[in-house]
Amino acid sequence: LASCLALAGCWSSVASRLRDARRLRDACRPRASTRVFAISDIHFDHPLAGDWVDRISDTKFQEDVLIIAGDVAESLNKVRMCLRHLRAKFRRVFYTPGNHDLWVHTAEDKTIADSIHKLFHLLSLCDDEDVDVFPAALCEGLSIVPLFSWYNSDFDRNDPFPTEQYSFDKYCKWPMDRHNELWRYMLYLNKRFLEVPHEGSVITFSHFLPRHGLPFWGHVAGLVKAVGCPQLDEQVRQAGSSCHIFGHSHLQCNEVFDSVRYIQNPLGYKGEHGSDEPLMCVFDGNRGMVAERRPVSGRG
Repeated sequence: LASCLALAGCWSSVASRLRDARRLRDACRPRASTRVFAISDIHFDHPLAGDWVDRISDTKFQEDVLIIAGDVAESLNKVRMCLRHLRAKFRRVFYTPGNHDLWVHTAEDKTIADSIHKLFHLLSLCDDEDVDVFPAALCEGLSIVPLFSWYNSDFDRNDPFPTEQYSFDKYCKWPMDRHNELWRYMLYLNKRFLEVPHEGSVITFSHFLPRHGLPFWGHVAGLVKAVGCPQLDEQVRQAGSSCHIFGHSHLQCNEVFDSVRYIQNPLGYKGEHGSDEPLMCVFDGNRGMVAERRPVSGRG
């Protein structure tokens, strides 16, 4: 099993080579005609999320790129449905899985052995739906680098040790130690992405928080051990990122730490968003890196 997991991280399969072939497809695209938007935590299987997706203009974003920083839905069918709808509305869609995407419910456990198995099912699903999961150039002088991630207890500065006292993501099933090996494996999957040269400005994105200082619900007992991975920020900076998009904590964020802007723009659950919740524009080719919430319907 360990050998198979290691081989998967080499990204040498036919599917991986086809994903790589998309990397430079838009490298010569004019910068001025490119806009990049971000969203996370759509939770398409919860009430009102589908209505929000439907309200996104079918024409307004056809030349634009959308980043989805995880937690699309809990079932493969719902993930597929959501990504298909969004891909029809944007020129390109980039996605990395969140924790809810990797849950294995009873309805799927006859065909999906564990959450790593589901991860690779999700990547295959994205191939089918023309959704990007590998790094790529978006236009002249701008690249995007998705980063796989998982949380670890090091994020808890006061008590950086694993515990079974709190139960998060009980529907995930792992073929490895979820405390000490899982987050390392996710970072290992990014290794090859970081070896590829990325020209110009770089936008990275992950589902989990990559550093301390970013917002989460600190009053929830034990949650600090299940929100972030401080080692991930090393990869953010290794990629040369000037803007990092993340999700998971369902709290708006637009902060700069050590010359990198960190943005979260979650949709969230029912009660956390309206029917016209804006998208976050993180790059406008006429102005460069920005952080502006813009309406999903209408013009402009």
